[in-house]
Amino acid sequence: MSKMLDEMSKIISQFANCMDEHNTGNLLATRGKGPVLPDIRDFIRAGRAELKATVIIKGGKLVNVASQEIYPADIALYHDRVVAMGDVKAYEGKATEIIDATGYHLCPGMIDGHLHVECSKMSITSFAKAVVPLGTTAIVSGLDQILVASGVAGAREFLDEAEKSPLKVFWGAPCKTPYTLPVSNVGHYFGPEDHRATHHWPECIGIWETVREFIQEMDDKVLDALAIAEKNRLPVLGCSPMARSSIRIYRAVSGPITKAIRPMRCWKSSAMACMW
Repeated sequence: MSKMLDEMSKIISQFANCMDEHNTGNLLATRGKGPVLPDIRDFIRAGRAELKATVIIKGGKLVNVASQEIYPADIALYHDRVVAMGDVKAYEGKATEIIDATGYHLCPGMIDGHLHVECSKMSITSFAKAVVPLGTTAIVSGLDQILVASGVAGAREFLDEAEKSPLKVFWGAPCKTPYTLPVSNVGHYFGPEDHRATHHWPECIGIWETVREFIQEMDDKVLDALAIAEKNRLPVLGCSPMARSSIRIYRAVSGPITKAIRPMRCWKSSAMACMW
């Protein structure tokens, strides 16, 4: 087990270092204070092998979860996106980083669709170190208690730290926090103005934890938040534990998660060895 974990850490570090170098050192544009990935035209060119891959993973066996097949396939990435699988010789250039995955299987990592990550009492860096090696490569979280304790600035700091980790964090803006009726005066109240200020964040995938009671009682601020989300074309994620089948509230206000990224992971033999 110790040998497997050491091998796992080595490959994760290799991949993370490759992506850090290409996604922060060689970016083509900046937006505001932070770097952004290349223009979509460059991804199209990379898909045609006109721009060479930044990273190629060679020698592994692809676990195709759609066709339920396992077969040898190399994977080419341009910055953070897969641009080709199978025979990727045409995508290799002089500057392409090569990761040897011989003896490993490559498959999608798990996306934990509802997680109160702050309740782990760990930084996101430490949390990523704990879960990524075991196969969880992305989470969806509202960061509720971080917002209550530290406000929007605290959530932004958390997400900025997550960006530097191998764990992808999708953020759902809570319908409101704290989740109380009547409104609580404990800590920061995340309300409509905060929704207006954060829906443009790249991590934001919709409205988080829209509790049934807030809809049932027609909480004005929650309904305002849903209206803001509709204007911004963001889905509403419901939360309706123990609701009777006769309650159909969410049919009118909720929608599916429309944005998802499926990161990759790989493992050796029957034990997982690396994920990204």
